[in-house]
Amino acid sequence: MKRPLTKELLHIRDRLDAEKDEYLRMLFSLELYQPPQDIRDAILEAYNSQAWDWKQCDGCTGVSEAHFPVGLRLPACVLHDYLYWKVRHNQCSRWYADRMFYRANRAYGMSRARSAIRWLGVRIFGVFTA
Repeated sequence: MKRPLTKELLHIRDRLDAEKDEYLRMLFSLELYQPPQDIRDAILEAYNSQAWDWKQCDGCTGVSEAHFPVGLRLPACVLHDYLYWKVRHNQCSRWYADRMFYRANRAYGMSRARSAIRWLGVRIFGVFTA
């Protein structure tokens, strides 16, 4: 559930807009949206992985939902790309990766319908990338 934007959060958001620091924006988003702990932990794992570079992620770039301007990566998308990397290394299943993507989208305030459409897209077309 999204927290209200307090003066403190607005100040941090405005500073991040000026700094254009995606990693800090992701941390801010975790405070703002407060996703379930397993989603939060998985997003942090994706961004902090020593084996996988989130800056190479191209999934969902250009998404403007959840206070993420065009050109910045939505953490749910980074998480999904990271989990697909893990699928390719036999560390998790596509089903798990796609389910986490749906749940992360919901945690970031997307509607059930929009999250389901995105989930369906990765279920159908993810077979070509996993």
